[in-house]
Amino acid sequence: MSISSGSKRNIHRKQEVREFYEEAQRWQSELDFWKVELVFFKRLLDIYGLKITDRKDKLIVADLQEKIDFFIHEEIADYKREIGSHVNFLKDLSENKIKIEDTAYEDKHQQNIRLIASCKREFFKLKNELYTYTEKLKQ
Repeated sequence: MSISSGSKRNIHRKQEVREFYEEAQRWQSELDFWKVELVFFKRLLDIYGLKITDRKDKLIVADLQEKIDFFIHEEIADYKREIGSHVNFLKDLSENKIKIEDTAYEDKHQQNIRLIASCKREFFKLKNELYTYTEKLKQ
């Protein structure tokens, strides 16, 4: 008895959906971790910022704190909503709660790969800026 090509395709899709689901869950964990890191940097700025007397440095610290707040409350929150929606969709798809005949889920997953890559670049850019400035404040 052989497995039909339709059955093979369904098996492949189920496996692919599970892999996408696991990857999307990892993205959610990364976003949570980045949020924790940014909260840590904000606390460092608060602590080291107390020692600042120079007006220019105070403005830089205030700007960095605004960037952190924006990234946490806007960027990460938006990404978490988008990825969360994707995770739920993939979960329903993997549990056969919904049927899909085409590869729309692959397109959506590729879109989310680009989305999380963009977020990662922005996060590391901000993190580098924060690290550089907090090192300066420590001195």
